[in-house]
Amino acid sequence: MRFVFLLICFMTACAPKRASPPAVPPGPTRPDHIFGISLRQPLKLDAFSARRCWTGREFATEDGEYDIVTDDILVDAPEEHQDTAAVLAALEQFTACVVVTKELDAGAIVTIADSVVAHALISWPEGGAPAYDSMLVTLTRMYGEPFQNRFGVRFWAGDSVELYLLRRGPLGPGTTLTLSDARVCERYEALVHRNNTVDQRSYPCWEDPRSR
Repeated sequence: MRFVFLLICFMTACAPKRASPPAVPPGPTRPDHIFGISLRQPLKLDAFSARRCWTGREFATEDGEYDIVTDDILVDAPEEHQDTAAVLAALEQFTACVVVTKELDAGAIVTIADSVVAHALISWPEGGAPAYDSMLVTLTRMYGEPFQNRFGVRFWAGDSVELYLLRRGPLGPGTTLTLSDARVCERYEALVHRNNTVDQRSYPCWEDPRSR
């Protein structure tokens, strides 16, 4: 993932800086969009100041070898997979784009499936991330009071989509968001396990937080 980290740093550093957006009015309860990135919708090119895309397989091997956390970054996979060949074959069905959002100049790794957004990892590896508490206020205004898992991580969920707010993410410390569609995760898991004799599936991609 070092290549991706450096690329996001370069793209965000070169992007024109903008003022913080105004307060966000109350929105829908399903947490399916942020910073111009909308799940289950085509990627809105006018929402980004920079963009570069690969197949999921190319993205996973851009550093020269496969990193086992790649499918977590791209589809929010619920567990690690040891069968690299099965993982890379499954990732070939997806597109990975690194973008810089015009809103707040965030760097995002966005996964595309069937021409629509399936997942996004959003961070500010070059610095300048909004304060965690400020982002919590914004998201609560948009989507209501968050759930909280057993690790104390706050998230919003509904209709098999989830939005997590983290104090640090896979690319380092600082406010990080993950926006994911569990239906695409399920599709990915089915592809990985179709001809996989190494890994046994143990966890689902989606659990209703009200039943946890």
